[in-house]
Amino acid sequence: MVGRLRAADPLPGRSGCFQQERQTLFQKLSSKVVSGFVAVVAVFSIIGLVVTHELGEVRSSAAVAMDRAEAVQDIKDVTAAASEQMQAVYELILDSNLGQVNAFTEAGERRRQALDDAVSHAESSQELAYLEQLQQSTEQLDDIILNRLVPAWESGDRAGAIVYEKEADGLLVSIKNKATVVTSSFDERNVQAREASERASAEARSYLILAAIVGISLSLFVTVITYRRLNRPVTELKEASMAMIHGDMERRVRVTTDDEVGELGRSFNLMAAAVQDKIGQLTNLSEIALAISSELDWSRVLDVVMDKGIELTGSDAAAIVLYDEEKRRFTDVYTSGLSDDFTTRMRFRRGGLAERVIFGDQAVFSDDIQAHHRLSKLAREEGITAFICLPLKVRKRKLGVFYVYSKKTDAYGREEVAVLSILSNQAAIAIQNAMMYERSQEKALTDGLTGLYNQRHFYARLHEEVERAERSRKPLSIIFCDLDHFKAFNDTNGHALGDQALKEAGRVITESKRAIDVAARYGGEEFALILPDTDSSGAQIIAHRIRRRVAALEFESKAKGPVSLTVSIGVASYPNDAANPRELVEKADWSMYHSKRHGRDRVTLFHEAADAYGDVSKDDLVREEFKLAAAQAIAVSVARRDEGDAGHSESVARLSSAIAEALNLDEEVVQQVRVAGLLHDIGLVSVPPDIINKREELSEEDWRRIREHPEAGTEILKHISSLEGFLPVVRHHHEHYDGAGYPDGLKREEIPLGARIIAVADAYQAMISDRPYRKAMPPSQALIELQRGAGRQFDPVVVELFIRMMGDYEAKAS
Repeated sequence: MVGRLRAADPLPGRSGCFQQERQTLFQKLSSKVVSGFVAVVAVFSIIGLVVTHELGEVRSSAAVAMDRAEAVQDIKDVTAAASEQMQAVYELILDSNLGQVNAFTEAGERRRQALDDAVSHAESSQELAYLEQLQQSTEQLDDIILNRLVPAWESGDRAGAIVYEKEADGLLVSIKNKATVVTSSFDERNVQAREASERASAEARSYLILAAIVGISLSLFVTVITYRRLNRPVTELKEASMAMIHGDMERRVRVTTDDEVGELGRSFNLMAAAVQDKIGQLTNLSEIALAISSELDWSRVLDVVMDKGIELTGSDAAAIVLYDEEKRRFTDVYTSGLSDDFTTRMRFRRGGLAERVIFGDQAVFSDDIQAHHRLSKLAREEGITAFICLPLKVRKRKLGVFYVYSKKTDAYGREEVAVLSILSNQAAIAIQNAMMYERSQEKALTDGLTGLYNQRHFYARLHEEVERAERSRKPLSIIFCDLDHFKAFNDTNGHALGDQALKEAGRVITESKRAIDVAARYGGEEFALILPDTDSSGAQIIAHRIRRRVAALEFESKAKGPVSLTVSIGVASYPNDAANPRELVEKADWSMYHSKRHGRDRVTLFHEAADAYGDVSKDDLVREEFKLAAAQAIAVSVARRDEGDAGHSESVARLSSAIAEALNLDEEVVQQVRVAGLLHDIGLVSVPPDIINKREELSEEDWRRIREHPEAGTEILKHISSLEGFLPVVRHHHEHYDGAGYPDGLKREEIPLGARIIAVADAYQAMISDRPYRKAMPPSQALIELQRGAGRQFDPVVVELFIRMMGDYEAKAS
């Protein structure tokens, strides 16, 4: 019809009329729809009244039938109770059990109650008469039993009791017959009630079928009309819904009416806009989660979280405060959009808002007007009027709190809190992952014992710093440190104390360096430092600081009491000493071994010892160090057998090398004398400890065993190829200058110079040390004894030099 109107109106002037006619038509259609619904309601109302009446009849008949059925059951209960009474009488007579009287009485009570219930269901006078007769018969039964039979039985009249029992049996038969009559009457009425109920049900079903037919017909009519009225907008809604399902979030429906259909269209459009907003938020959150979950720099994660929190909520600023669970306090603060003054003045007191949030596990948001948590004075000075504070937690681990701030009073509501809650959960996981990654990286780059960086990180940083020094044209220095005699320290005092010494050395190095310097455990007892923007003179200051502080350390040894360590240090600088990282490491390492060769406990700058660099290679220095380490290990083994002076060999080595240096001998000879001093008593391992530690005077046999120790030492060293060069000194250190010594009776210059030096140092150290058989003598007395033996037992030149050297030491000490 509408199509014909539009086709018959080709003139533009008729468009207004057509609009009016279409509106009138819609009004008529709406009226018909309403009229149709009114008619349906009227028909169903009439049918409903009829059906209601019939259903009332059905309910009434059903109630009557139920009532009659209950009455029949009551009569059956009366008969059953009477039978129970007679059963009690039989047991009384047969078992002579007077207790059955109570059972008889209880059954009588149930019988009377059932009979009263039956009377309440009676409807005719005939039924009441039957019930009255039944009641009289039951009362007679009670009278016969209780007033005749029981007394006769109690008095011993068994025959009389049996007579009464037979009378009661006859009465029970009469009761059952009367009950049957009453039951038949009730059953007849019950059948009538059921028949009436069935008739009413059939009529109600007929009316319901009629109502269904009429209703379906009218519904079909109204449905057709309504379908034609609603088809277009519903189709448009369906198409718009399908478009949204396939991702077109911009799709909306046209709204042309103000009726229910138009309201549905407006609601759909509002829903679509809300869904689009939510999808936008979820998309943003997904992108944020992807961005922060793939970021392993936790400080960068914090920046992204704060920026996105500001963006999602339209905030003006944000802050993240990290929490230290071990220290139980907030530590580092990171902010975005806040002034430096605000950041520096932020405080987090015990029991404050931040602590309540992180322990309460829920967000808190507030504004300046109605706030459960009022803004601080500091926040007001910053212009902040609203905030949200959320916990950053992963399971039970507390990481910190997340703030966003706004200068608008009504900036936040539940929606902003919900969005930030999702963001804070994602942020907490990302922060934890980044922190765990950083810790794992630190573990991979640090030494587990000392906490310093390891060798791999040292080289990585060294290459970076050399490149930076090259770009900036600034100097760079490195320091190599090695603990002196550390193997002997470990062997003597145990590895536990050795580990403690390494930790303490690492601590000293950390405390001695600057913040920009890099300290690493290079390997074993060797440490290395990188000093950016530092020349050799600046590195020398730090190196001596480390040397002094290590020498000042004391460790409590179970074997020797307080013990100490020294460190040998080498320094090399870029670009003066080396052109690349490899050369720099090589020359610093060489300088460190140079320090060891020249007495240890000293610092060597490469440029100061560069003249010897070509003459003595690092391999030579390392070999010497290995020899010395082997000698120290042997000396420790020997020292453990001597209760009198456990450090005797080390002291002799130190004094001997000092004498050799005073004689201006070559460095190589000085080093040989030092090692020989450690090895001179190696042959004592062949002497039983009870002779070495004997407190009384030694026998001739004891002296013979002791005098054999130089030859025994020679035999031992012959089998150690790296120590064969020290055989002459070890063999002849007990030869006398006048030829009266042992084992070969050499004299004067026939005795190796090293042996003559060690003889003086050995004798002096023995005299000033306690022995099992005597007390130590004062150093001055020991020097007198050396002077007395000069030219006879000792080389006079060596003795004179030694006495002068010790005098110089005393003068310096005073």
